This record gives sequence, C-alpha cells and structure tokens, in this order.
Amino acid sequence: MKTPSILQRLILLISCFSFVNCTQYNNSNCIYYEGFGYYMQDVFNINVKKIKKNKIYYLVPITNNCDMCVYLNLNLLLGIEKTNDIIPVLIGSEKETDYSREINVIKRKYKLVLNDKKSEVLNYETGFLKPVLYHIKNGRCKKYFEITDFKIKTVKQYLSHIKN
Repeated sequence: MKTPSILQRLILLISCFSFVNCTQYNNSNCIYYEGFGYYMQDVFNINVKKIKKNKIYYLVPITNNCDMCVYLNLNLLLGIEKTNDIIPVLIGSEKETDYSREINVIKRKYKLVLNDKKSEVLNYETGFLKPVLYHIKNGRCKKYFEITDFKIKTVKQYLSHIKN
C-alpha cells in the first residue's frame, strides 16, 4: 500500500479541520446569532453571551406591509400563558401601527418588552425579514425560528414546552 504524500496529508488535515469548524457552528441552531448579539448590545445594551437562564427574544414587526403576519404574531404573544422567559421585541414605532390595543396588553402581560422604534434591527445580520425568535440559554442560542404564517402553530407549541 502506498503511503500518502505530504500534500495529500495536508489536504486531508485541512478538510478535517474545516468539517469540525462547520459542525460546531451548525450545532448552534442559530445562523444569525453573532449579528443578533451585536444588535442587542448596541441597541439595548444587553450582552446575550452572558445570559444564563432561558431567555426567548421574539422580534415582531409592528409596522410593515404584512398585516396578517403582525396580527398572527401579536395574538400568539397574547395567547401564551407562561411568559416569564419570553421578551417581546417590537420593531417599529407604535405611532405608526393599528395594533395599539394589542401592544398595550402585551406590555402589561410581559415583565419586559423592548421596543426598537427606529427599526435598527435592519442594520444587522439578524435574519429579520419576518418575525424571528431566538432562544438563548447559558450564552448560547438553543433555537432560532424565522416565523412565517405557517410556523405559528409550531412556535406556539415550542414556547409552551420551555422549561427553565
């Protein structure tokens, strides 16, 4: 049997190293976590890498052209019973929305509600085109959802089963 050349060994080593790095990255379940971290730090002064307990950031546009999308997501937030770990992040100005009543109820229901009035999230790589959810524990992203209208039921089930 022929011994592999130095070049073949080098190629094999580089391939293995690349595979290990990609595997570690994909295990995070959160392709936009780094950009989300920068966004949270810059806009809200929250370092997501220091979060120990479950925190679920649910980013919802309150001013966009997708009325059904806003309606479905706000109603999902209104219908959740266990809210301790969930932090709604409302994107857009409340002055420019038709959902003031729902937003006021959400503000009373949740311990903390963040508001990105200037939609600064759009300046970061966060995956925010539709509502998104980041589930963080021990400084790592456990789960990431891009919430289309068809995933509302899945997200609701996921949120109802979160344990600290």
